[in-house]
Amino acid sequence: MDGKQQEVRDLFDKQIKTGLPDLLEQLRLVTRAINGVQKQIGEQNRGGVDDLYIAVSDIMEVSGGRIGLAERQIIIYIVLLILSTIAVVLITMIKNGVTKKEEAAS
Repeated sequence: MDGKQQEVRDLFDKQIKTGLPDLLEQLRLVTRAINGVQKQIGEQNRGGVDDLYIAVSDIMEVSGGRIGLAERQIIIYIVLLILSTIAVVLITMIKNGVTKKEEAAS
């Protein structure tokens, strides 16, 4: 090897030795984060309660007092059914009254 190749190799060795500890620490942090997520997902799949589940359930409990979309739609359908029934009965009564009045007049 000539001096230029040795110089480049020494430079790469120095960069690797100085950058490797930082890289390893970042990998440790990422591994801890991944293990934490894996633990939470595992607990949820087994039915365990953890912080992520509690946060979602708190939101659901707060909004649980309101009428849900399906319940609201059912109420609207029932109200529309009652109103349309009343309208049909009134229109039929008016129509029958008009036809009887025309029969009586002729």
